[in-house]
Amino acid sequence: MVMGNILPYLLAYVIPILTWWGISSSGGWTYSGFIFAFFIHPLFDVLFGKDTKSKEENLTSKLIYDLLIWAYLPFQMLIIHHVFIHSLDEGLSLFEVTGTILSLGTMTGATGITVAHELIHRKKPIERGLGISLLLMVNYAHFRIEHVFGHHKHVGTLRDPATARRGENLYRFWVRSIVGGWMSAWMTEKKRVEKKGFIFNRVFLYLLAQILISLFVYFFYGKISSIVFILQSFLAIITLETINFIEHYGLERKEISPGQYEPVTAHHSWDSTQRMTNWFLFNLGKHAHHHFAPNVSYEELETKNHHKELKYGYSTHLVLAFFGIYPTSDERNDNNFS
Repeated sequence: MVMGNILPYLLAYVIPILTWWGISSSGGWTYSGFIFAFFIHPLFDVLFGKDTKSKEENLTSKLIYDLLIWAYLPFQMLIIHHVFIHSLDEGLSLFEVTGTILSLGTMTGATGITVAHELIHRKKPIERGLGISLLLMVNYAHFRIEHVFGHHKHVGTLRDPATARRGENLYRFWVRSIVGGWMSAWMTEKKRVEKKGFIFNRVFLYLLAQILISLFVYFFYGKISSIVFILQSFLAIITLETINFIEHYGLERKEISPGQYEPVTAHHSWDSTQRMTNWFLFNLGKHAHHHFAPNVSYEELETKNHHKELKYGYSTHLVLAFFGIYPTSDERNDNNFS
Protein backbone atom coordinates (compact mmCIF):
# COMPACT_ATOMS: atom_id res chain seq x y z
CA MET A 1 0.00 0.00 0.00
CA VAL A 2 2.87 2.38 0.82
CA MET A 3 4.44 1.85 -2.59
CA GLY A 4 1.05 2.34 -4.18
CA ASN A 5 0.78 5.73 -2.47
CA ILE A 6 4.31 6.84 -3.38
CA LEU A 7 4.28 5.78 -7.03
CA PRO A 8 2.21 8.72 -8.34
CA TYR A 9 4.72 11.20 -6.90
CA LEU A 10 7.49 9.59 -8.94
CA LEU A 11 5.87 11.41 -11.85
CA ALA A 12 7.58 14.56 -10.54
CA TYR A 13 10.77 13.18 -12.08
CA VAL A 14 9.26 12.97 -15.59
CA ILE A 15 10.08 16.56 -16.59
CA PRO A 16 13.72 16.28 -15.40
CA ILE A 17 14.14 12.93 -17.19
CA LEU A 18 12.59 14.30 -20.39
CA THR A 19 14.82 17.34 -20.15
CA TRP A 20 17.93 15.19 -19.74
CA TRP A 21 16.96 12.85 -22.56
CA GLY A 22 15.83 15.61 -24.91
CA ILE A 23 18.96 17.71 -24.56
CA SER A 24 21.14 14.61 -24.94
CA SER A 25 19.28 13.78 -28.17
CA SER A 26 19.80 17.34 -29.51
CA GLY A 27 17.80 18.94 -32.30
CA GLY A 28 14.11 19.59 -31.66
CA TRP A 29 14.20 17.12 -28.77
CA THR A 30 15.91 19.78 -26.65
CA TYR A 31 12.45 21.31 -26.22
CA SER A 32 11.00 18.11 -24.70
CA GLY A 33 10.79 19.24 -21.08
CA PHE A 34 9.27 22.59 -22.01
CA ILE A 35 6.72 21.14 -24.46
CA PHE A 36 5.64 18.45 -22.02
CA ALA A 37 5.11 20.89 -19.16
CA PHE A 38 3.15 23.52 -21.06
CA PHE A 39 1.42 21.60 -23.84
CA ILE A 40 1.09 17.92 -22.90
CA HIS A 41 0.70 18.13 -19.12
CA PRO A 42 -2.42 20.36 -19.35
CA LEU A 43 -4.05 17.63 -21.47
CA PHE A 44 -3.14 15.00 -18.86
CA ASP A 45 -4.73 17.20 -16.19
CA VAL A 46 -7.98 17.15 -18.13
CA LEU A 47 -7.85 13.45 -19.02
CA PHE A 48 -7.10 12.21 -15.49
CA GLY A 49 -9.49 14.66 -13.83
CA LYS A 50 -9.90 15.50 -10.19
CA ASP A 51 -9.01 13.43 -7.15
CA THR A 52 -12.08 12.66 -5.03
CA LYS A 53 -10.00 11.87 -1.92
CA SER A 54 -9.31 14.80 0.38
CA LYS A 55 -6.06 13.22 1.61
CA GLU A 56 -3.76 10.23 1.23
CA GLU A 57 -4.72 7.19 3.27
CA ASN A 58 -2.71 4.43 4.99
CA LEU A 59 0.52 6.41 5.26
CA THR A 60 2.83 4.15 7.25
CA SER A 61 6.36 5.17 6.25
CA LYS A 62 7.41 8.81 6.12
CA LEU A 63 10.99 7.95 5.16
CA ILE A 64 10.12 6.85 1.64
CA TYR A 65 8.31 10.14 0.97
CA ASP A 66 11.29 12.05 2.34
CA LEU A 67 13.75 10.10 0.21
CA LEU A 68 11.85 11.10 -2.90
CA ILE A 69 12.33 14.75 -1.97
CA TRP A 70 15.92 14.47 -0.72
CA ALA A 71 17.08 12.70 -3.88
CA TYR A 72 15.99 15.51 -6.16
CA LEU A 73 18.88 17.94 -5.54
CA PRO A 74 21.69 15.56 -6.59
CA PHE A 75 19.54 14.38 -9.52
CA GLN A 76 19.08 17.93 -10.80
CA MET A 77 22.77 18.70 -10.29
CA LEU A 78 23.70 15.66 -12.37
CA ILE A 79 21.37 16.75 -15.17
CA ILE A 80 22.78 20.27 -15.29
CA HIS A 81 26.36 18.95 -15.20
CA HIS A 82 25.53 16.51 -17.99
CA VAL A 83 23.98 19.26 -20.09
CA PHE A 84 26.93 21.61 -19.67
CA ILE A 85 29.61 18.97 -20.22
CA HIS A 86 28.17 16.71 -22.90
CA SER A 87 25.82 18.97 -24.81
CA LEU A 88 26.98 22.55 -24.83
CA ASP A 89 30.57 21.66 -25.63
CA GLU A 90 29.46 19.94 -28.83
CA GLY A 91 28.59 23.20 -30.57
CA LEU A 92 24.80 23.42 -30.41
CA SER A 93 22.90 25.67 -32.79
CA LEU A 94 20.98 28.69 -31.53
CA PHE A 95 17.78 26.66 -31.99
CA GLU A 96 19.15 23.90 -29.73
CA VAL A 97 20.53 26.33 -27.14
CA THR A 98 17.08 27.94 -26.95
CA GLY A 99 15.46 24.54 -26.40
CA THR A 100 18.05 23.77 -23.72
CA ILE A 101 17.28 27.01 -21.88
CA LEU A 102 13.50 26.49 -22.08
CA SER A 103 13.63 22.89 -20.87
CA LEU A 104 16.18 23.52 -18.11
CA GLY A 105 14.27 26.56 -16.88
CA THR A 106 11.04 24.57 -16.87
CA MET A 107 12.70 21.77 -14.91
CA THR A 108 14.36 24.00 -12.31
CA GLY A 109 11.31 26.27 -12.06
CA ALA A 110 8.44 23.80 -12.05
CA THR A 111 10.01 20.79 -10.33
CA GLY A 112 13.13 22.21 -8.68
CA ILE A 113 11.50 25.18 -6.96
CA THR A 114 8.51 23.04 -5.95
CA VAL A 115 10.88 20.67 -4.15
CA ALA A 116 12.75 23.65 -2.69
CA HIS A 117 9.45 25.06 -1.43
CA GLU A 118 8.73 21.79 0.37
CA LEU A 119 12.19 21.68 1.95
CA ILE A 120 12.52 25.29 3.13
CA HIS A 121 9.49 24.69 5.36
CA ARG A 122 11.08 21.68 7.04
CA LYS A 123 12.34 21.93 10.63
CA LYS A 124 15.67 20.13 10.14
CA PRO A 125 18.52 22.47 9.08
CA ILE A 126 19.91 19.92 6.62
CA GLU A 127 16.57 19.76 4.78
CA ARG A 128 16.32 23.55 4.67
CA GLY A 129 19.87 23.53 3.33
CA LEU A 130 18.82 21.24 0.48
CA GLY A 131 16.00 23.61 -0.35
CA ILE A 132 18.24 26.67 -0.30
CA SER A 133 20.72 24.84 -2.55
CA LEU A 134 17.99 24.32 -5.14
CA LEU A 135 17.09 28.01 -4.95
CA LEU A 136 20.75 28.96 -5.41
CA MET A 137 20.68 27.02 -8.68
CA VAL A 138 18.14 29.51 -10.03
CA ASN A 139 19.64 32.62 -8.37
CA TYR A 140 16.58 33.10 -6.14
CA ALA A 141 17.69 32.00 -2.68
CA HIS A 142 16.17 35.04 -0.94
CA PHE A 143 12.80 33.39 -1.71
CA ARG A 144 13.40 31.23 1.37
CA ILE A 145 13.37 34.31 3.62
CA GLU A 146 10.53 36.16 1.94
CA HIS A 147 8.27 33.14 1.49
CA VAL A 148 8.61 31.70 4.98
CA PHE A 149 8.75 34.92 7.01
CA GLY A 150 6.94 37.32 4.70
CA HIS A 151 4.43 35.65 2.40
CA HIS A 152 2.98 33.30 5.00
CA LYS A 153 2.51 36.18 7.43
CA HIS A 154 1.10 38.77 5.02
CA VAL A 155 -0.66 36.65 2.37
CA GLY A 156 -3.88 38.22 1.13
CA THR A 157 -2.84 41.74 2.18
CA LEU A 158 -1.23 44.71 0.44
CA ARG A 159 1.96 43.97 2.40
CA ASP A 160 2.52 40.74 0.47
CA PRO A 161 4.25 41.23 -2.91
CA ALA A 162 3.32 37.66 -3.92
CA THR A 163 -0.46 38.17 -3.60
CA ALA A 164 -1.84 39.30 -6.95
CA ARG A 165 -4.50 42.01 -6.77
CA ARG A 166 -7.78 41.53 -8.61
CA GLY A 167 -7.44 43.00 -12.09
CA GLU A 168 -3.65 43.15 -11.88
CA ASN A 169 -1.74 42.39 -15.06
CA LEU A 170 0.49 39.30 -14.85
CA TYR A 171 3.48 41.08 -16.34
CA ARG A 172 3.24 44.00 -13.92
CA PHE A 173 2.87 41.47 -11.11
CA TRP A 174 6.17 39.87 -12.10
CA VAL A 175 7.99 43.16 -11.59
CA ARG A 176 6.21 44.00 -8.36
CA SER A 177 6.62 40.54 -6.86
CA ILE A 178 10.25 40.05 -7.90
CA VAL A 179 11.43 43.50 -6.78
CA GLY A 180 9.10 43.67 -3.76
CA GLY A 181 9.99 40.14 -2.67
CA TRP A 182 13.72 40.88 -2.70
CA MET A 183 13.28 44.15 -0.81
CA SER A 184 10.98 42.50 1.73
CA ALA A 185 13.48 39.67 2.29
CA TRP A 186 16.27 42.21 2.77
CA MET A 187 14.29 44.24 5.30
CA THR A 188 13.26 41.07 7.16
CA GLU A 189 16.89 40.09 7.48
CA LYS A 190 17.95 43.65 8.38
CA LYS A 191 15.54 43.61 11.32
CA ARG A 192 16.78 40.16 12.38
CA VAL A 193 20.40 41.31 12.32
CA GLU A 194 19.61 44.45 14.32
CA LYS A 195 17.55 42.53 16.89
CA LYS A 196 19.88 39.57 17.43
CA GLY A 197 23.20 41.23 16.76
CA PHE A 198 24.22 38.95 13.90
CA ILE A 199 26.96 40.12 11.57
CA PHE A 200 25.57 39.02 8.22
CA ASN A 201 22.29 39.52 6.44
CA ARG A 202 21.48 36.12 4.89
CA VAL A 203 20.12 37.76 1.74
CA PHE A 204 23.58 39.25 1.23
CA LEU A 205 25.19 35.83 1.80
CA TYR A 206 22.82 34.22 -0.70
CA LEU A 207 23.62 36.93 -3.25
CA LEU A 208 27.33 36.37 -2.74
CA ALA A 209 26.90 32.61 -3.14
CA GLN A 210 24.93 33.12 -6.36
CA ILE A 211 27.67 35.33 -7.80
CA LEU A 212 30.30 32.73 -6.92
CA ILE A 213 28.23 29.93 -8.49
CA SER A 214 27.76 31.97 -11.68
CA LEU A 215 31.52 32.62 -11.84
CA PHE A 216 32.20 28.92 -11.28
CA VAL A 217 29.89 27.99 -14.16
CA TYR A 218 31.63 30.53 -16.41
CA PHE A 219 35.19 29.43 -15.65
CA PHE A 220 34.54 25.68 -15.37
CA TYR A 221 31.96 25.10 -18.12
CA GLY A 222 32.44 28.07 -20.44
CA LYS A 223 30.68 31.13 -21.82
CA ILE A 224 27.69 29.37 -23.43
CA SER A 225 26.96 27.39 -20.28
CA SER A 226 27.12 30.59 -18.26
CA ILE A 227 24.55 32.24 -20.53
CA VAL A 228 22.32 29.18 -20.33
CA PHE A 229 22.64 29.15 -16.54
CA ILE A 230 21.55 32.79 -16.22
CA LEU A 231 18.68 32.51 -18.71
CA GLN A 232 17.32 29.25 -17.28
CA SER A 233 17.30 30.99 -13.88
CA PHE A 234 15.22 33.80 -15.36
CA LEU A 235 12.71 31.34 -16.82
CA ALA A 236 12.54 29.41 -13.52
CA ILE A 237 11.83 32.64 -11.62
CA ILE A 238 9.11 33.63 -14.09
CA THR A 239 7.55 30.17 -13.71
CA LEU A 240 7.57 30.49 -9.91
CA GLU A 241 6.10 33.98 -9.95
CA THR A 242 3.34 32.94 -12.35
CA ILE A 243 2.42 30.13 -9.96
CA ASN A 244 2.42 32.70 -7.15
CA PHE A 245 0.10 34.81 -9.29
CA ILE A 246 -2.55 32.11 -9.74
CA GLU A 247 -2.34 30.74 -6.18
CA HIS A 248 -3.77 33.85 -4.52
CA TYR A 249 -5.07 36.03 -7.36
CA GLY A 250 -7.72 38.47 -6.13
CA LEU A 251 -8.12 36.80 -2.73
CA GLU A 252 -7.82 39.42 -0.02
CA ARG A 253 -8.11 39.27 3.76
CA LYS A 254 -10.38 41.85 5.33
CA GLU A 255 -8.75 44.52 7.46
CA ILE A 256 -10.64 44.33 10.75
CA SER A 257 -8.72 47.18 12.37
CA PRO A 258 -5.79 49.37 11.25
CA GLY A 259 -2.96 46.99 10.39
CA GLN A 260 -4.89 43.94 11.65
CA TYR A 261 -6.40 41.42 9.25
CA GLU A 262 -8.77 38.51 9.55
CA PRO A 263 -7.10 35.09 9.98
CA VAL A 264 -6.06 33.16 6.88
CA THR A 265 -8.82 30.78 5.78
CA ALA A 266 -9.42 28.35 2.94
CA HIS A 267 -10.87 31.28 0.98
CA HIS A 268 -7.48 32.94 0.64
CA SER A 269 -5.83 30.36 -1.65
CA TRP A 270 -6.82 28.84 -4.98
CA ASP A 271 -6.69 25.05 -4.66
CA SER A 272 -6.45 22.49 -7.43
CA THR A 273 -7.67 18.92 -6.98
CA GLN A 274 -6.44 17.80 -10.41
CA ARG A 275 -4.57 14.51 -9.99
CA MET A 276 -1.75 15.35 -12.37
CA THR A 277 -1.12 18.75 -10.84
CA ASN A 278 -0.68 17.29 -7.37
CA TRP A 279 1.25 14.20 -8.45
CA PHE A 280 3.74 16.21 -10.51
CA LEU A 281 4.03 19.03 -7.96
CA PHE A 282 4.02 17.15 -4.65
CA ASN A 283 0.50 18.28 -3.69
CA LEU A 284 1.26 21.95 -4.27
CA GLY A 285 -2.34 22.30 -5.42
CA LYS A 286 -3.53 21.67 -1.85
CA HIS A 287 -2.43 25.19 -1.07
CA ALA A 288 -5.06 26.19 1.47
CA HIS A 289 -3.95 23.47 3.89
CA HIS A 290 -0.33 24.48 3.33
CA HIS A 291 -1.16 27.97 4.58
CA PHE A 292 -2.94 26.53 7.61
CA ALA A 293 0.03 24.31 8.44
CA PRO A 294 3.22 25.26 6.53
CA ASN A 295 5.33 22.54 8.16
CA VAL A 296 3.04 19.65 7.17
CA SER A 297 4.78 17.35 4.67
CA TYR A 298 3.38 17.15 1.14
CA GLU A 299 1.99 13.61 1.52
CA GLU A 300 -0.09 14.68 4.53
CA LEU A 301 -1.74 17.72 2.94
CA GLU A 302 -5.52 17.63 2.62
CA THR A 303 -8.10 19.35 0.46
CA LYS A 304 -9.85 21.81 2.74
CA ASN A 305 -13.63 22.19 2.81
CA HIS A 306 -15.08 25.39 1.33
CA HIS A 307 -11.85 26.08 -0.51
CA LYS A 308 -11.48 28.21 -3.63
CA GLU A 309 -11.05 25.69 -6.42
CA LEU A 310 -9.50 26.18 -9.82
CA LYS A 311 -11.39 24.59 -12.68
CA TYR A 312 -8.19 23.36 -14.30
CA GLY A 313 -4.75 22.27 -13.11
CA TYR A 314 -1.76 24.49 -12.44
CA SER A 315 -0.12 23.95 -15.83
CA THR A 316 -3.31 24.96 -17.63
CA HIS A 317 -3.83 28.07 -15.53
CA LEU A 318 -0.16 28.91 -15.98
CA VAL A 319 -0.70 29.03 -19.75
CA LEU A 320 -4.03 30.86 -19.42
CA ALA A 321 -2.42 33.54 -17.27
CA PHE A 322 -0.05 34.45 -20.10
CA PHE A 323 -3.12 35.31 -22.17
CA GLY A 324 -4.79 37.37 -19.47
CA ILE A 325 -7.24 34.70 -18.29
CA TYR A 326 -7.04 34.64 -14.51
CA PRO A 327 -8.80 32.79 -11.65
CA THR A 328 -11.95 34.67 -10.63
CA SER A 329 -14.82 34.02 -8.25
CA ASP A 330 -18.11 32.93 -9.79
CA GLU A 331 -21.14 34.35 -7.98
CA ARG A 332 -23.10 31.23 -8.91
CA ASN A 333 -20.44 28.90 -7.56
CA ASP A 334 -17.87 30.60 -5.38
CA ASN A 335 -15.59 27.57 -5.40
CA ASN A 336 -14.79 27.47 -9.11
CA PHE A 337 -12.99 29.26 -11.89
CA SER A 338 -15.47 31.07 -14.14
